Amino acid sequence: MGRHAPVTARTMPAGPRGGPLRRFVAMENSGAIVLIVATITAVAWANSPWASTYEAIWTTQLGLQAGT
Repeated sequence: MGRHAPVTARTMPAGPRGGPLRRFVAMENSGAIVLIVATITAVAWANSPWASTYEAIWTTQLGLQAGT
């Protein structure tokens, strides 16, 4: 099996496939930015008038079942 180089800003293809989203994902700190935005959104939502919907989502049970 051949080894593939990691996708970075330098190895990313140019043109339509190298758009802003792909450049953002290639940044080293993009994960931290997404986590900060998600945290701020969750805190604001949990302390808003719609806090009951936030609680309902966290207490909803999800499952995957195969067969009977």
